[in-house]
Amino acid sequence: MSHWANAATRRTHRKALDQIGRALNRRVGGGFVTVDQETAERALTELDAEAFSDNNDLGGYRSLKGYISGFYFSSEGGVVQELK
Repeated sequence: MSHWANAATRRTHRKALDQIGRALNRRVGGGFVTVDQETAERALTELDAEAFSDNNDLGGYRSLKGYISGFYFSSEGGVVQELK
């Protein structure tokens, strides 16, 4: 990320990642990265639903999810997996 984007874009993405981390930590009542898979999936599903509903400030989440989805579906592994 440090070479492909200008400073303003990098700050925007870092801010979004910080916001996502805080939101997930709140949802699990502590450290998101330390919880079991079921709890993590539930928290992420809830965050995703909120991000795509009206009246929220999770545009950074939507943007990053778009990048990740686009990269996945344009990769060989993503295409092969999805076409099965």
